[in-house]
Amino acid sequence: MSTEQANEPGASETVKLSYIDKVYNTLSAFWRLRGYLVLAVGVLSLILLAIATGVASPRASDFSLGLAGLELKLPLAGFLVAGAAVLAALVVSLYAVLFRSDCLYLEIRTLYEDGLEYKLASMRDPLRNPFHSVTFYGALRAPYLSEHWWRRKQGFLVRAYDRLSAHGAAHLFVVGLPIATEGVILWQLATTFNLRQALSALAVALSAISLIATISAIIRYYYCRKILRGYY
Repeated sequence: MSTEQANEPGASETVKLSYIDKVYNTLSAFWRLRGYLVLAVGVLSLILLAIATGVASPRASDFSLGLAGLELKLPLAGFLVAGAAVLAALVVSLYAVLFRSDCLYLEIRTLYEDGLEYKLASMRDPLRNPFHSVTFYGALRAPYLSEHWWRRKQGFLVRAYDRLSAHGAAHLFVVGLPIATEGVILWQLATTFNLRQALSALAVALSAISLIATISAIIRYYYCRKILRGYY
């Protein structure tokens, strides 16, 4: 059942509520997945950044990986390239899940307002809307995005804290940290390797592709989110 079918005049209120329940269950699953992805992106970024900057460099130049009784040695540079690729994949997946969550959130709001004709000011307020993100990312951004909260006199310190939480801490793991990590890895590889060698040039190229993929996923998400808001 689509939103158009749920909003049809002949559709009963029970059918509409059943559809809203299904949409909310799917949205909740994406919220959980988003939480896991944010944690994975943050932890992997910190590990790779610590190794790339030498803060937590391994004692050996190679990593020894045991797999089904096989001893596999992976060069440190190879580990960083592979780590950057995995990090880029996680970031791309994260922003795909973020966009999907935004679509489902707006879907629920539309079903209530147009399908059930249940319109409240709180439905459009992130701080009071029960369907707004229940993750730590959404919790940090909700006070800053809430017009109802900003109309009150909180004082300079509270406003500054809300702004810092929304634009600083909330974006640290999902924007700044992965970009900084992949940028440092690319810089380390480009300045350490002899780019005239084929394998060295390939490693740098793969690292650059990972960085481009990460930045592209982030830009695409924010661009598409602006387009999405125009339909609701």
